[in-house]
Amino acid sequence: MRTTSERRESILSKLREFGSVSVIQLSDEYGVSKVTVRNDLDSLENKGLLIRSHGGAMQKTTTTNESVNSVKGNLHVNEKKAIAKAGVSYIENGDSLIIGAGTTTEQLVRLLEEFDSLFVITNGLNILLAMPRNENISIVSTGGSLHQNSMSFYGSLAEESIEKYHVNKMIVGIDGLNIEAGITTHSEHEARFYKAMLKATDKCIVLADSSKLSKVSVHKIMPCSDIDVLITDKNISDEYREYLESLNIELIIA
Repeated sequence: MRTTSERRESILSKLREFGSVSVIQLSDEYGVSKVTVRNDLDSLENKGLLIRSHGGAMQKTTTTNESVNSVKGNLHVNEKKAIAKAGVSYIENGDSLIIGAGTTTEQLVRLLEEFDSLFVITNGLNILLAMPRNENISIVSTGGSLHQNSMSFYGSLAEESIEKYHVNKMIVGIDGLNIEAGITTHSEHEARFYKAMLKATDKCIVLADSSKLSKVSVHKIMPCSDIDVLITDKNISDEYREYLESLNIELIIA
């Protein structure tokens, strides 16, 4: 049984993915009464996190046409550019890569123009659009169900696509990294896809500005010990620096 806070975080996750939810659907899924679900929705509406509708709730968007990715892309821009530049130093000609969707990884792929030979698989529509025009870079899109807010493909088709390959490096951004919870995400679909990526790679490289450290979302992806390299910025706390180094993670401050 989920706690109240876990249930409400899950409700917000569903709204981000599907745009709307119903009281009946949530009551059945969580095994709680409709009154409990209505209380959850009322509480989240009072915090400005959703809009109540007849029989359920709708996602509260930042603006009518502004995606989550575009909002994220305007946060910590200088840190993300520095992290991306450091991340490129871990890429070599001849590499096969999985590059996850995200705003920091988007900054990274913009720097790949000079490479002579790369094979890249991605689930990110934003990654495909940002990729430089270079005939020496072979690009594969996973396909799948497009989540427009995050400009990314998820679902069984995306996971099955990843399972057909084995690459030497995966490069991803994250929603949150926490000492107790490990790497987490707001999206159940993203959690499943990340796990598929981990099985298909030899080396896990995480790009995360320091604002992501200590954050926790509802869906677990992996323990921190599964990370081989973590690239972050100078604002990382001493607590997290010492913790990550204790796991023998190669920690790079960009």
